[in-house]
Order: sequence, then structure tokens, then C-alpha cells
Amino acid sequence: MKKFLALFLALLMTMAVVTGCGNKEPAADGGDDAATTDTLVVLSSGAFQGTWDPTGNTILSNKHLEWVVFDHLIRKDANGNHVPGMAESWEYMEDGYTLQIKLREGIKFHDGSTFDAEDVAATIAWTTRPESSRYGDWGCKWESEIVDPLTIKIWPTNQMPCAELYDLLYVDAMLSADDVAAGTLNDTMNGTGAYKFVKFENETAYLEAFADYWDPANAAKMPFCEYKYVAESSTRMAALQTGEAHLIERVDIEQVPVLEADPTVEVIKAYVDEQKYMIFKCTQGVMQEELVRKAISYAIDRETIVNDILQGYGVLADAYTSHVNPMYVPAEGLPTYDPAKAAALLEEAGYPGGEGLPKIKYITSTGLYPKTKEYAEYIVSTLTEVGFDIELVVEETAIWEQHLYEEDSCLMCDTGWMNVGGATNFILGTHYRGPGRCNFSSYPEVDAALDAESTCTDPAARKDIIQNQLYPLLVETNTNMPLFDSVLVYACSANMQGLEIMPTSNINFAALSLG
Repeated sequence: MKKFLALFLALLMTMAVVTGCGNKEPAADGGDDAATTDTLVVLSSGAFQGTWDPTGNTILSNKHLEWVVFDHLIRKDANGNHVPGMAESWEYMEDGYTLQIKLREGIKFHDGSTFDAEDVAATIAWTTRPESSRYGDWGCKWESEIVDPLTIKIWPTNQMPCAELYDLLYVDAMLSADDVAAGTLNDTMNGTGAYKFVKFENETAYLEAFADYWDPANAAKMPFCEYKYVAESSTRMAALQTGEAHLIERVDIEQVPVLEADPTVEVIKAYVDEQKYMIFKCTQGVMQEELVRKAISYAIDRETIVNDILQGYGVLADAYTSHVNPMYVPAEGLPTYDPAKAAALLEEAGYPGGEGLPKIKYITSTGLYPKTKEYAEYIVSTLTEVGFDIELVVEETAIWEQHLYEEDSCLMCDTGWMNVGGATNFILGTHYRGPGRCNFSSYPEVDAALDAESTCTDPAARKDIIQNQLYPLLVETNTNMPLFDSVLVYACSANMQGLEIMPTSNINFAALSLG
């Protein structure tokens, strides 16, 4: 099939890259070579975890990497309008839920094979299977019909309109049908993006510009890129100031004035579509009891966390999406800090003053989100005041992320959730459609409300469903407690050009250059 031709084409590609780049190899040790002018160095605040298959994880660093290695059928312009990407056009059929897509000709995968409708069909089937991490966003399994090599029709098996289909085609990576069939998606990233994945060593993804990228106007500006996980924010800052790195994520609050005083550095503050939650493991122990979960929520002093601990680098949450999300509407009845209410709920649950409650294990992280350890300690203090016995465990990011996705690792775990696709159901569908991604909750009435909002194509009517049907159920079941919306701080070399931080927190590394 396509792979046999791909081997020959890949050899030709490799010869072309070596000739064009003067035999330059990506530095394997991340040393002095890594920061030369032909290599862009970006330091990730989160670890790369698990599989390279885009449908097998919801890890933020993986998603940022996927954004530059894979490409998408649809793009967005500066005004947020959907515009052609790998698809040059699309139109709905008369049934209102089948989309016919016309593909661009001549797009190549990094292995040299040609992208066509067979790859779209395989991608849609793989991405929307029930085991996929993307299934909650798509809502059901999707099917397809190949009309010709550059034309395909796709439709949902529930035969209902999909309110966010364009956003899903904007975010979901186009995969090789041969890779899906061969079962090799876990092993490497074979995309069609401006940067080609070369290898992963020493917590670093090594990338090189793809010589046959289909869109020359948006080709990579730098020959090489290294995206490296560095756990400690102080280490990331030092690397930026010494020139070993060019862009760092999630600057700590105390570091902002230091970096702002450095003429070699630029600091960027960004409101992004990320919200921090307290996750309740709803199938475990006392977390199966809604009254206990509500008591905890009323005992969390979110205002002090935002105003004092975060020093304003956060926005108090008043909904189950951030205020940046296009479907944002406030959620009436969301718990606010009320220790008396928390104590009353505990008594109603049969635990007056906390009597009879077991010790509750609460896991938080350090190194990724600013001030997580500090606000976790404050949460423990307010919970203790109303009678909870909390065991706080602070873990480095990689270990914490493992616990986050395990059903029985703890009873509570705080996390952030970045909407890397822009589709509202990347948050709502992922967390609240049973079983929830981290809370493992299942409520048929919540699923029904999610079905109603996700098939409503009128934005105003959809917001009404979210606010008046879905949110009352989420307040009642209280499987996640929204804490605050994130304000992220990045820092980069002062001579960096082309930097744009999207509301999704994705950054197009291919657009970056050093002047």
C-alpha cells in the first residue's frame, strides 16, 4: 500500500533535509548546541505522558506537541472564523448532519506517503471509537463514505447535527490510515505538520522542519525545534535568562518582576480557556455521597485563593467553563465559601462535625500550575475547620498526572483543564459525560442534557440549554468543583518574532523565529 512507496520517498526526503540543513543534527543532550540560532528551544512546564496516539491521551504537553506535528482539516483565522486547512471546502448534505469534505491535493505525511480520503476515513473511525479520549467530544461514533480519493462524507451514527463539528475538525489530528491499521500510533508521530517528529530523548521532543510541507507560506521558520519538559519553574527561568531556552511556560508569580526587569526577556500574560477544578473521585468511598462533595465545595475559600495566594493571577470561577469559552454562561447556585453551610451538609450526611468520616486523601501537584501546593495547604486548613480529616500528598507533575487519571488513586485531586480545541465539549463532554474523564461519574440525566446541547446548532438556544438544563444538574451532582479560571504567564527571548498564544494555549512553533 502507501507504505511501500513511502519508504522510497522517505529516503529521498532524508537526503534533501541533510543537504538543505548542512548535516546539522538536533542536539541529543540539550547542551550548548540546543540553543544555536538554527534551533528553537521551548521549555514545557508539563511532562509528556503515555502514548503518542492523539486519541490515547489528554495530556496538555502532548497536545501542544501534536499541534505542530499534525495538521487539521479546518483552521481558524485571526477573527476565529473557520477557514480551509487540509480541506479546501466543505458543505452539509440535505439531511443536515452529513458533511461532505473536499481535500487538497498533494499533501504528504512525514513518512512520504500521500494524504487522501482513506486517511480521513481511518482518522474519523479511530478518533470517535468509544475507547478514544476524544469520544466524549464527538458524542458518538462517526461513519464515513469515500466518494473519490479527495472527497469524503462523514456523519454521526446518532444522525443528529453536531454543534461543534467545525471545531472538532479544527483540533483533531489527521492520522495515516496505514498507521492506524498497523497499530503504530503509540510509537511515534507521523503527521503532516510544519515540523517533523524525529525522536524523544531526555524528556525532549526533537523536531525538524518538514521539507515537503504542503503550505509553504506557513512552513517552519527555524530548521530545528526542541520541546523539553523541565519540572522546576526556577530552572526554566534560569535557562531563558542564560539563552539556553527561548520560550518558557507558566512563569511563577514571584518571577514576573525579575523577568520584567531583564532587558533580554519579554513577559506575556494571557487569559486562556483553562479552568482549575477540585476533582472528586465519585466512585470511591465517601465521595460517592453528593452531600459530602457539596460540603467540601462550600468549605473552599476560593476568593482568598484568587486574591491573596494567586495575587490576582486568576479569575474566580462562576461556571463550569472559563469566562473565555465561547459558550460561557454563569451557573446559578455554584457553591461559594460558607463554612456554616458546609458543616450543616456534613451533619445532614450523617457526619456531624466530621464524626465518622474516614481520612480523605487529597493529591495535588508541584511544578506545573503556579501556587498549587500553597492553595492546597490553605484548602486543607479550611476543610479541617469544619471537621474533615485530610491527608495532603504533593507530587511532581508526572506522578500527579498518573494519579489524576486513576479511579482509585485518592478521593480528591485538583487539576486544570485547558480547552486545547476551542470546542466547549472538550470540557463539558470530557468531564461530565459518563464516565467522567477524571471523576468517573455517570449520570444518565447529565448525559441527556449534554446530548441536547451538543446537537443544538443555534448558539443562543444552546447557551440556554447549558445554563438552564445542564448546569443545574452539574450543581446538584457536584462531581467537579470549579475553582478559578487561569491567567498564564509566559516569557520569551526579547528578539523572538511571531509569538501568538491562542486562547487554547497552543502555540504555532513553526511561526517563531529569532531576530
